[in-house]
Order: sequence, then C-alpha cells, then structure tokens
Amino acid sequence: MRWAERILKRDKVCAICESIATEAHHIYTSKAWPELRLDRNNGIGLCSPCHRSIYGREDEMVSVFFLMRPQQDKELQLKMPSVIRHRQAKAVALRKRSNGYKEGKCYCGIALHCPIHS
Repeated sequence: MRWAERILKRDKVCAICESIATEAHHIYTSKAWPELRLDRNNGIGLCSPCHRSIYGREDEMVSVFFLMRPQQDKELQLKMPSVIRHRQAKAVALRKRSNGYKEGKCYCGIALHCPIHS
C-alpha cells in the first residue's frame, strides 16, 4: 500500500474542514525532510480545496496539524534524529533571540557548548 493510501485510510476526513479527505499531505515537506517522506506520522488527510489553501504555508501549518493530533507528533518526535530536533530548536531560538533571547547557550538550549553546534 502506498504512503498516500495509508494516510487516507487512516484519516477519513479533512483535518481542516472535516469534509471527506481526498489528498494526503506531508506535514514536514518531503523536500526539506526527505528522511520523513514515507513515515505515516508525517502525513495528514486533507480535501483538495484545503490542500491548495495551505500551499506555500507548509512551515506555519506544522504546529497546527500536530496540535490536532498530539499522539502523532509524539510518535514522530521519538523517531526524529537529534539533528532534526536541533534544526527545529534553531528556528524557535531564532524567534526567541529576536525577542531578547540571552546569548551564551547554544541556540538549541541544551548546553553552553552543544556538541552539534560547537
């Protein structure tokens, strides 16, 4: 069974408008996260109009989709290697830095000298 078929079998209704789901969407884009391309936890069912409406806004929709399905997010986070978690932490830290984030710690917030970012 293909990835999209598995997503649509699991998600019968669109995650946004609750009409019938007709398309499978990668929560983390397969271009940016090729290692998650076939992970079923990285997919969500959408109807065609909703899928078109989020085109170009995929990054801002990630947290919205995971708020809808926290267990799916938890399972995916357990699979994600630490480099990917650090990539996400960097984006969060950059937003914090623009709001007065203190320098001195690695942007991932783990330690003063993070082994990944030193």
